[in-house]
Amino acid sequence: MRIIFYLTLVTLLFSCSKNNEQEKTIYDFGMVEYEEPFRGILKSQPSILKQSLKYPPYKWLAPDTISLQKTFIVDFNEDAVRSNAKATLYFVDLNNSPLDGISFRLADGSISENLVTIVADSLRKEITIICDIHPSIGEQVKTGKITIAGNNLDQINSSSLQQDLMMLAEWKVEQKLNIPWLLWLLWLITLVLIIIAIVYIAKYLFMLITKFANMLSSMSFERNISTQNVKHKNSKKNKHYRPQDTVEQGDEDLLLELEKKLYSDIRVADKYDILETIRLALDSYYILDRTKYEKYKKLLKAHTWDALEDAWKLWDPTPKSNGKWEKTLINDTFILNENHKYYKECCDKNFKRCTYNVHGSPDFDLVTYPNSVVDISDLYDSLSIESIKKRGGSRESLQELAQDRVAKQLEPILRKWAQDMGIPYNQYDCYYKWRDLNDLVPHEDTNCRTLRLVYRSVHKAFTHRGGVSNAINIKKHFSRNI
Repeated sequence: MRIIFYLTLVTLLFSCSKNNEQEKTIYDFGMVEYEEPFRGILKSQPSILKQSLKYPPYKWLAPDTISLQKTFIVDFNEDAVRSNAKATLYFVDLNNSPLDGISFRLADGSISENLVTIVADSLRKEITIICDIHPSIGEQVKTGKITIAGNNLDQINSSSLQQDLMMLAEWKVEQKLNIPWLLWLLWLITLVLIIIAIVYIAKYLFMLITKFANMLSSMSFERNISTQNVKHKNSKKNKHYRPQDTVEQGDEDLLLELEKKLYSDIRVADKYDILETIRLALDSYYILDRTKYEKYKKLLKAHTWDALEDAWKLWDPTPKSNGKWEKTLINDTFILNENHKYYKECCDKNFKRCTYNVHGSPDFDLVTYPNSVVDISDLYDSLSIESIKKRGGSRESLQELAQDRVAKQLEPILRKWAQDMGIPYNQYDCYYKWRDLNDLVPHEDTNCRTLRLVYRSVHKAFTHRGGVSNAINIKKHFSRNI
């Protein structure tokens, strides 16, 4: 005669319901609710906020899990105890699939998720099962099945165990998602940043659309421009022309007032800005209103016009071969071909294309050695044309004086380099040795204000008209004795 072993599982709190005329036991683990000081302000949490709990930085402020627990009493008969029988409970969803966002474990430290094994080592024992809930599952009621498998067990809760896995009961747990106040603050900051980004993008798009509309308008005028020769190279200038916010058409007084400042006692850099404003205004008049262009041409002084002729040469030194120009509404970009002499070196610096603005100035910001930019506008003011022209040799030339300032600014780097090289520190000698070893050269910015160190290959590949040429033009035509 076969011995029958049985197990009885009793929950301290349980509810029963009727379904299809059959009694079904549901073990309710209760409800978990996040603490939130502003409870009741919103009746429901927006879905997008719940979903954000899955991603940083929001998930860093939400708890990893919140746990509930329930205690059960298990009865074994004597035969089950003598045979060391085992019962294994499996927690699954209603489709017998693994659980997502929720797990069950024994409170005694067992790490097997959703699988609880009970050993018949006494007639009656008390077990505590912990339910861990993850915030990312959102606000909902989760339900599932508890199935059981037994070793040498014949009956479960007075029902015959006739298969390997038998449904014992259902489980239920409810989660209320009340968001912590820190998350609300983080979401508010994110919303503000998004609004700011949208405003800036809209502003930028509006600017592009406006410039594009202006360009289309100017193109319609260009079709009617004759090809007559003028003293300055208008064909060259028109190639790079873009509508600019310059002197308003017909504002004769403003144009003459600007010219007057060119002959006053102001800085070279300021005179350069004024000359560029007049130049761009004349570009605009030449394209849009040739009559006004000729009128203002007669009004300007001879020295002013000569300086403008020189300024219109800004595109002459720029690259002509082994690459191509790419035009946009705002600037021009020169892109090196693979057969360019300095293509490989520039690629090593991740700089095979360079943008030039309407002043013919190359943007070398990405290839400027850190902390090497110095202000040299006062040198343009104080030095003679001869000292500004000199390249090396004389310690009193603009470039040598400017590089002294760079060396002082980079002194900590130079001292460390000298120490690593095992040579005594001398600012002048160490600077030039360090500069040449790093393949750096000085570049005077077009604006007649600053000098910087850039990589030699980039400086040679993207040729340009620099600050020295512009400063000489200013000093030559607008000195006080003219």
